[in-house]
Amino acid sequence: MFYIISYDIKDDKTRLKLFKLLKDYGTHVQFSVFEATLKKKQFDKMFQEIRSKISA
Repeated sequence: MFYIISYDIKDDKTRLKLFKLLKDYGTHVQFSVFEATLKKKQFDKMFQEIRSKISA
């Protein structure tokens, strides 16, 4: 499945963590936007990792 992932995070440290995570899953196309083609299992893993990064 093709996904467009975008985010608006004010905190620089959290935003950088998320950027580093997402570059392993997709293509950086704009400042806070990534495109990714992922299988469900990959998406679920990415989503869990995002949740842990933004709630830390």
